[in-house]
Amino acid sequence: MFQRRDLLGAASLAALLVSLSACGGDAKPRPDSAPASRGNPSRPEDEAAQLGAEIITVLDRVLAYASARSGQAPATIAEVGLDSLTPTMVRRVSRQGRDLVVTAAFRRPAGHTVTECRGFNRVFEDLSILGHYELTCTVAGGGTRTFTIEPEAPQAK
Repeated sequence: MFQRRDLLGAASLAALLVSLSACGGDAKPRPDSAPASRGNPSRPEDEAAQLGAEIITVLDRVLAYASARSGQAPATIAEVGLDSLTPTMVRRVSRQGRDLVVTAAFRRPAGHTVTECRGFNRVFEDLSILGHYELTCTVAGGGTRTFTIEPEAPQAK
């Protein structure tokens, strides 16, 4: 079970990151948030970044849920008000010891080099301190690879 101060710190980091990401104003959508075009496979780094963006979204909701409930983490994605299936993704939440793990996978993995990625609750801490975070991803063929994701800097107006 999480310590209450750990969750409050994680929730504060999550709120800070969400507010910073909202500063984009009318910025155009990032290309890595769009689904990969059919017949033109994207780079593995781009696929990992797309899955990473999904993990960040889910992890933000999961940590907010846990901090509002004295450290009680949700057992499923549905408890935080999100669907586990989207048109392009499958999302799951689980535990590995004391850590929360969010997994995002492509719903149709054919044509993707990276099929799924996992991110732990320390992703927000790494992002705020280091400016990047790491995901462990499963690649086509069953192997695993660690990707370092560096979010794009906000666009100047």
